[in-house]
Amino acid sequence: MQKTSAFKNFKKAMCLVLVLAFVLTLLPANLTLANSSDVVTAFDKLNALPTSSKNAILNALWNYGFAQIGDGQPIVAEDVVDKAAQVLKENGIDVVVDDAVAGDGKISRSTLVEIVKEIIPYKALLLSYYKKVEPLVDKAEIKEILGLPSNASKMDVFTALLPLAAPVITKTADGKGLKPVDNFSDVVTAKFVSFELAKKIAQAFERSEAEANLLIVALMVKLDNHIDELTTIANEIIASPGMNIDDAVHILNAYGLYKDSSTPTTSPTTTPTPTPAPNNGGGGVIFIPTPAPVTEATDGKSALNTLDQGLKDLEKLNAEESAKKAKELIGAVNKVAVNASTTADELNKLVEKIYAIADVVMQKAGTEVVAPTVTGSTAKVVVKDESVAALTKKIEAVLAVAKDLNDTLGKAGIGAKVKATLTLDAKTSSNVNETIVELTAKLLSTGADKKLDRIAIVTNVATTVIAPNAVPQNEGAVVFGAKKLDGDSYDFTATAGGKAIGKFSKPVEITVPYTVKATEDPKKITVFYNGENGSQENVAGVYDEAKKSVVFTTGHFSKYTVKVNTVTFGDIAEQAWAKEYVETMAAKGFIKGIGEGKFAPSRNITRAEFAALIIRGFKLSDDSAVNNFSDVKKEDWFSADVAAAAKLGIIKGNGNGTFSPDANITRQDMAVMVARALEIVKEKPMVDAAKYQLSFTDSLKVADYAKAAVATNVRYGIVKGMTNGSFAPADSATRAEAATFIYRLFFLK
Repeated sequence: MQKTSAFKNFKKAMCLVLVLAFVLTLLPANLTLANSSDVVTAFDKLNALPTSSKNAILNALWNYGFAQIGDGQPIVAEDVVDKAAQVLKENGIDVVVDDAVAGDGKISRSTLVEIVKEIIPYKALLLSYYKKVEPLVDKAEIKEILGLPSNASKMDVFTALLPLAAPVITKTADGKGLKPVDNFSDVVTAKFVSFELAKKIAQAFERSEAEANLLIVALMVKLDNHIDELTTIANEIIASPGMNIDDAVHILNAYGLYKDSSTPTTSPTTTPTPTPAPNNGGGGVIFIPTPAPVTEATDGKSALNTLDQGLKDLEKLNAEESAKKAKELIGAVNKVAVNASTTADELNKLVEKIYAIADVVMQKAGTEVVAPTVTGSTAKVVVKDESVAALTKKIEAVLAVAKDLNDTLGKAGIGAKVKATLTLDAKTSSNVNETIVELTAKLLSTGADKKLDRIAIVTNVATTVIAPNAVPQNEGAVVFGAKKLDGDSYDFTATAGGKAIGKFSKPVEITVPYTVKATEDPKKITVFYNGENGSQENVAGVYDEAKKSVVFTTGHFSKYTVKVNTVTFGDIAEQAWAKEYVETMAAKGFIKGIGEGKFAPSRNITRAEFAALIIRGFKLSDDSAVNNFSDVKKEDWFSADVAAAAKLGIIKGNGNGTFSPDANITRQDMAVMVARALEIVKEKPMVDAAKYQLSFTDSLKVADYAKAAVATNVRYGIVKGMTNGSFAPADSATRAEAATFIYRLFFLK
């Protein structure tokens, strides 16, 4: 086509590009906003595919599914999917199968049927807008601007336009609907800059980039109208009975189209890039905003804000970009995190945010969707040998990400450690109350050989997180079962080669959903193991507010019940400041009263009692541990606990082969045990006492051997001192003080 005549239609062609870029991304997302959050699961499986496969499927559904919206004929989801699959296969793209296997880069027919079924009820609503869009895909002007040949397919155009998607949709003020972001033009223009769209337009029509930029700015008003139309359609769908706006946000996030409404829509942290106006007199500059890099935080508050914003940004990035961004975020807050003036509360919140960031990065790098087969109310997944090769690549990816982040954390001196986690997403859109996940022994042995920290199995019933070497690896496939019973009770089973696994070699973490009732104290929620004879054992569950779930660890599978466990003591008033600590840890089963509803908070606690409190409460018992203290007898009730504590290095004795188990423990010795336990149960290293100087009024009285331990406790907020500013290191600790130390250790992230 001649450049001169083409440029006459430039305005029209450019508008088509802008509109189509958003329609092709927004329309599939809007179509899937249906009456049930089930479709989110199906959509996640689609997004888990390689980009080329996902784009091919979306294009096929566009041509053979969405196009049927306006033909007036009944639409059968299965027919649409089968036709799309057939065309894909004829073009050498064999990605739709009856039963997708984890890691094979394919998607099950049933998953696509789920998506198409959710489209059908809204065909009339979408018809008018669809008719505007469908003819634009083959426009020669669009292909030329995008640098595509004239014979480029609709899929080629679709793929070329996807990078133009930008976070332009946010929630309305009441949180019940969607709307374009207030600074829509700035966001879109910044995306065009990164996409070099002006340069591509200028090359296609032999015009200057300045002219192209002017046209882009002039067209923003028209594009605003199209986005308003799209959000109107989305809001009509969201208003349908049973629709959850969070599902809409979830899908828009998957396309990088959602902007959190809590984030300022103006951008004071961006630097405008000036573009000279055309040389036609009058001068002038067009300012195009470009995203600013992560800036270094200067104090605890700014560090938390940096991580909060970074966490939101990560959701829009791919695995590689999110890992890079996470390193930048850690680097931006490291000086604050290791600054001695940063408070313990600020530090703990920073570490909590860093773990949340690491979770997002790890999920992006290491999540594999494994579609279950549903029979009745049971969903079953089988991960076979042929899937291991693909999953090994995921394992290597998460190991690399974890190493990179841990190296960064180590250099920064931040007390946090990222665990390399392979996530198997086995959720289904069906309503099930029982799940069975079978893992080939080859996957477990591969994970163990490569030093993978954890495998997380996510199902509708529960999430199970297990170390690959926690189960037998040479007895055959390992099968994990989870069944929801009446109320908030669950039955968990595990077998290897068909034989029940009596005990795991390492603790297994279980997460189950839980809805807190208005009358319940979340900190008093715990989990009980239900014994065969009707007995119950408290295993110290923790409610996670962010995930609306309860987490607990166990060394064996059986039946468990989540419930509130309220424990009160009649004599706690004499140490009222410790009431929350004492009653919460009693609710978790860590501590017990002395009988008759009393706790004796002011009574002293012995060295053996405190060691046992740590070993039993944090499940650190070790039957192979041998007692080497001359003053600890085999028949002593605490013998096994002291032996286990000594083996772990939590206690080291008096240096003469004795332990003095019945002596009252001092506050500084209690701090020493807790600091050593911190390294084991929370992976927090001992701090440098020279760097973190103690500021108690009696700091000089802290024994040299205890200085680093006390500083570590202060650093992580476990020790806060007495009301008069002292620490009283040599004073005998009370039961109330011991409960307080354990409480803070238990809830530390």
